[in-house]
Amino acid sequence: MIEDGNFPRADVFSYTAYGKSVYLDSWIFDAASYLGFKFLGGIEAINLLKAGVALAIFVLVLWYLRAEKTLNLFSLGFVILAFFSIRYGFSLRPQIFSFFFFIVLFILLAQFFKSGEKKYLFFIFIAQFAWVNFHISFLYGIGLAAIFILSDLWRMKKIRREHITLVGTVLGASLLHAFYWQNYIIGALQRSSMAVQSVVTEFQPTTPDRLLSPIGLVILALIPVIYFSWKQKKYEILLIAVSATILSMRSGRFIPYLVLFLCLALPVCWKSVKLRPKFKFVLPKYFSVGAYLAFLFIIFIYTKNYGPGINPGVPKSSYPVDAVRFIQQLKDLPQKSGGRIFNSYNFGGYLIWNLHPQYKVFLDGRYTPYAGEIFDKYWESVEGGKAWKNTVKKYDITLALMPLPYSDGKTIYNNSSAMFPEAEWAPIYYDDVSIIYAKKTDELQDVIGKYGYKVLNPQELDLSYIQSKIKSREDFDMALREIQRGLEVNPDSYRLHFTAAYLYGFADDENQMKTELRKVLEINPNFGPARQLLGPSL
Repeated sequence: MIEDGNFPRADVFSYTAYGKSVYLDSWIFDAASYLGFKFLGGIEAINLLKAGVALAIFVLVLWYLRAEKTLNLFSLGFVILAFFSIRYGFSLRPQIFSFFFFIVLFILLAQFFKSGEKKYLFFIFIAQFAWVNFHISFLYGIGLAAIFILSDLWRMKKIRREHITLVGTVLGASLLHAFYWQNYIIGALQRSSMAVQSVVTEFQPTTPDRLLSPIGLVILALIPVIYFSWKQKKYEILLIAVSATILSMRSGRFIPYLVLFLCLALPVCWKSVKLRPKFKFVLPKYFSVGAYLAFLFIIFIYTKNYGPGINPGVPKSSYPVDAVRFIQQLKDLPQKSGGRIFNSYNFGGYLIWNLHPQYKVFLDGRYTPYAGEIFDKYWESVEGGKAWKNTVKKYDITLALMPLPYSDGKTIYNNSSAMFPEAEWAPIYYDDVSIIYAKKTDELQDVIGKYGYKVLNPQELDLSYIQSKIKSREDFDMALREIQRGLEVNPDSYRLHFTAAYLYGFADDENQMKTELRKVLEINPNFGPARQLLGPSL
């Protein structure tokens, strides 16, 4: 988009949807991320941008509460708990700007109906116009405006000029996408509906275990919010609370919006309660507020790109960083594989970022190009069997990059062994995150001969399978060479070191086994099996 000077209207990144219409609903975020990455210091610059936006959201919430005279020790504690509970949402994705615009528009709409001043219409227009060019969730802005209008109608029992003006302002701004203005709202609704109905994890209904967490504690604030908003005839608060709760139960993606709304609504609704603490707490204007902001700024900087936790940059525990580096080293692989990779949904964006244009992906996190047939084919293919064979044949797939299996002790996840039978496919690389498979074709025989694993099976979590593979000293030496070759490519793989420890243990070489186990714990101190095997010698 920036380098070519053309706004892409057709897919160029995948071989399954190549040439199909695409919608860059978050084009400003995409452009800003690219410029920040290229000119301002790479991924860490984007992390700083993310941290700045998250901090701005926090400051905005505190400013609103202070303006409403509800900022005290209790409301501050609730806001900090609420932000902590949705920290996974403050990631390197355009949704973080949606959180910001959601808060801004709520405050502007509240001030507009409270004061009746027309100047707020201008700011509402600007906020909605910016939102529509940042992310498809600008639809929530239309919903917020509709709720405020309906609530005012409920109270006033008549249509006012302000209602009509506000409708024109919000809808007019919503039509002003820089590149898709014709029927854009209807198209956005259709794409959002398809996404919510998909089987992608973030769109799935909220599960009970998620509510048994800090999020569940925060969401309990719905009880007083609904009660006091009804009692105080704040119908807009009541309708937003009910609507956001229904949407959050339907799709976990709405939960951060519900939590942010509660940060604004709970202290304001609670303001009328006559029970007061015997002491007063007023935040100092400078030092304490600055300390809180600095603390949260650090937290937001180091929040992982997706998922809870802290880690700067692109976490190797989430993306196939080393696997991509391995692929890049094989200069003739694009020609031998046709430049087509079958990949998991979560890996697609990272592969595009690092391997385009040499390779095209099966799919990525952009839902709309793949909605329907391609997504259905993907979910059928990962089960293996006839559907996978048909997919391989249709797209002539000879290379696959899949996530490594893992277990929570009860269930094994990401097991793709049914897709890659030993007679047809060979693993040529694996680490702690992903596996690369090559199809046994004439074009890839030399790659398989050099990098293929014959003894080690990365799909097997129970290493006892190695015993059935090793029948002689020659088999043992072959397994050891495979491990050493893997460690040459990726010396920080704790799973390969643990496999080496198992192999040495099988050969009764206790010293080498303990050396490898210690390396495992140096890389991953939380890996329980290694800690158990070392026992007192740790």
